[in-house]
Amino acid sequence: MVAPTEIVVDTRRVTIVMPTYNRRENLRGCLEALLASDVEGMAVELRVVDDGSSDGTEQMVAELQAKKAERIRLHYYRQANSGASAARNRGIAEADTDVVLFIDDDCVPERGWIRALAAGPWEPGTGALAGRVISAEAHQLVGRYLAFIQYDEFPVAHRPTHDLDRIAILNTANCAYLRRVLEEAGGFETAFSGGGEDIDLAQRVLEKGYRIGYQPAAVVRHRHRESLRSMVRGFYVRGYRSWLRRVARGRIRRPTWGRLGGKVYSLAGRFLRLLLVPVEALRLRGEGAPARDTLAFAFLEWLRTCARMAGETCVTYRILTGRVRVPEVG
Repeated sequence: MVAPTEIVVDTRRVTIVMPTYNRRENLRGCLEALLASDVEGMAVELRVVDDGSSDGTEQMVAELQAKKAERIRLHYYRQANSGASAARNRGIAEADTDVVLFIDDDCVPERGWIRALAAGPWEPGTGALAGRVISAEAHQLVGRYLAFIQYDEFPVAHRPTHDLDRIAILNTANCAYLRRVLEEAGGFETAFSGGGEDIDLAQRVLEKGYRIGYQPAAVVRHRHRESLRSMVRGFYVRGYRSWLRRVARGRIRRPTWGRLGGKVYSLAGRFLRLLLVPVEALRLRGEGAPARDTLAFAFLEWLRTCARMAGETCVTYRILTGRVRVPEVG
């Protein structure tokens, strides 16, 4: 670990890395907010890495590049579809600043986000910072449900992992790293893309002896998925990739056929719990769910759990049959 006396951080020059894939309009809103940020006295390199979009993203970014913001230089890179982790690693490789900020294309930062997150506090031993993530206003049912459960928000008081004196996870929707810490940790593990690769990186940084700080003044609003299909797919992928990550990192035992049988049994039991959705609705109503959405939220809660468990079951089967190789990670 870097000795505290050696830590000198230039917070006047920063790099922002943002991967994107087929979210042109969400990306536009995020970029417009970033380009309107308060960065007086700073030099900011904004590096957008397009992971193979086919929705006109490149043309939209070119339009914004033509505006040539004075203190924020917008760079665009395009790669074959390889996942958000590979895109972030590309952005890191292009960075030459002490501090690297991360934001996702479905987020909108407040005007002071760049300045607040770049400023720290970068105390001795701090290798990364978490910012505050809150839900944007949602109008569709799926978005309202995800906002209700505070999905991907940070901090959430009822989660023990959000003890702000001992932060153990980071969300790439809003965080910052020292570039030398990213290089020391080896960046994001591409095999886990979509399944907690940001959590994985944070844990490796902690294992190297660094700590994660918190800057509550750095705020972004997270736009949730609005369609049922995208929600189900998102949680399936998260279950699949996060289970693979836990196996690879030794957080859980390697799969066996007996454990696969147990997961199939549990998934079948979860399907049967559809009959208990009305009971779940009563619980959610007691927790403050809007009356008009209570039953629908209970169904979405059931569906979300099924999708994640299905992802875990699928990757377990594929590991056992040799269709998926558990990555060799350090």
